[in-house]
Amino acid sequence: MKEKEKKVFFDELAAEAGYVDPETTKSVYIGMVRLLLKKLRYNGEYDLPDFGKYSIVNYSERNIKNVNTGQVEQIAPVRILRFSPDYKLKAYVKKMRN
Repeated sequence: MKEKEKKVFFDELAAEAGYVDPETTKSVYIGMVRLLLKKLRYNGEYDLPDFGKYSIVNYSERNIKNVNTGQVEQIAPVRILRFSPDYKLKAYVKKMRN
């Protein structure tokens, strides 16, 4: 995200939260992100109330067959971040479509 876009984001977030100072809002946001990363590191998951659950999923090393060459290739293990939205968020998005 570019600096100008970040400024607009924090200005909008401050206005939505009712804060006058975007710097305070930025500090709260950065704190929330740090907490999320800390919880993911130690627990492997974090549930953000009324929003959704973040979790880390580990996929072990595996073999696949290349359909073009017919050779078996090995894929390295990977770690990915998953997000599962809360039912309230799902309901809100579903209403937006109508």
